[in-house]
Amino acid sequence: MMYRSRNKDTFLTLEDRTFVANSMKADLFLSIHCNSDGDPNAEGIETYFLSKSDSKKAMLAAVRENETPLAEMTDFENALIDHMVTAKTTESVKLATTVHDQTMRGLGRTAGIGRDRGVKAAPLYVLLGAKMPAIMVECGFISNNSDKIKLTNPAYRDAIANGLTDGLITYLKSGLQGTRGTFATNILRLFSGM
Repeated sequence: MMYRSRNKDTFLTLEDRTFVANSMKADLFLSIHCNSDGDPNAEGIETYFLSKSDSKKAMLAAVRENETPLAEMTDFENALIDHMVTAKTTESVKLATTVHDQTMRGLGRTAGIGRDRGVKAAPLYVLLGAKMPAIMVECGFISNNSDKIKLTNPAYRDAIANGLTDGLITYLKSGLQGTRGTFATNILRLFSGM
């Protein structure tokens, strides 16, 4: 069965989102967002997994997403080292890569493909605490006019949703997760007609 952290437009803290996933004993955690940046030229789709940042831009994205000053993010990154010993980092990287690739492939079949910003590591609060492979997908920049126009197009949003779904199904079918729990069985039945 698939669960959502909310069914209406209500605010949940970043910590509450993983709490819901953990309490439901979810096998995967996918957080879907729209990005924003002070640079109006920043555009495209990027997918994150929890780790120390792999670039200055990824760290700045984490600062924006976490709503935390850069100085505090350095302390947060150091705390991640302990967390990552038990985290499902390898599986999260595989999940992020699979979902991102399938999403970009799906957009390639539609007009107006988004810019591929790749898969990145960053210390994101929304992923911290997840007891399962966890990723965050930024579907475009609402601060960029081109992305904003694309995101208002239902066909474009459908292509993103279909790409995310294809990525989840591909990941689950590949057995990369190591187990095929109830969630995996139900989502495959739901989306694949199995």
